[in-house]
Amino acid sequence: MAGILKVDQVQSDSNLSFQVAGANVAYMNSTGLQMTGGTLSLSGTTIIPAVGQIAFPATQNASADANTLDDYEEGTWTPTIAGISSYSSQLGVYVKVGKFVHVYGLLEFTDSGSLTALDITNFPFTIANNSFYPVGALFPVTGFSSGAAAPVLQGTPNSTQARGYYTTDSSGANYNSYNSTALASGINFEFSLSYIATA
Repeated sequence: MAGILKVDQVQSDSNLSFQVAGANVAYMNSTGLQMTGGTLSLSGTTIIPAVGQIAFPATQNASADANTLDDYEEGTWTPTIAGISSYSSQLGVYVKVGKFVHVYGLLEFTDSGSLTALDITNFPFTIANNSFYPVGALFPVTGFSSGAAAPVLQGTPNSTQARGYYTTDSSGANYNSYNSTALASGINFEFSLSYIATA
């Protein structure tokens, strides 16, 4: 790199500043090394954080580089069913690493008999509009018809929802969307889905 690296500490300042060509590029204090801009490049080096943690900003700084990890997040979310307003239980947790998202949820509600599909909505991140549909697990606890076998969950690209499907003996590998005829009044199930998000 062309230029002069200057390490400077002003007596009245608690920061140890690093300058290149007169501009601050980083500083160090009791909280650690802070970059003020640009990229910290380490070649042939293994980074071992002393406290065992790597912190990402609360708001993602998205990168177009396929080899750059730009986000990590853990949190909770509130899954809903399209057409249902009252629930006995609503639980949702997620982990996001880069664009990869894994969600888990539990829902319990009473169906009025008007459901035309089992659409789980309000996912924490939008599913990418790729050429395939992500497939996950759906575990029925109560309220599912005995004839509705092999339940699965399929995410809808470019949306924040997924739909529940099942098979019957007569339909073979053809999946049917859950509706009021395949569901009883008290419905309780768990589900999980892994997918690629838009960002």
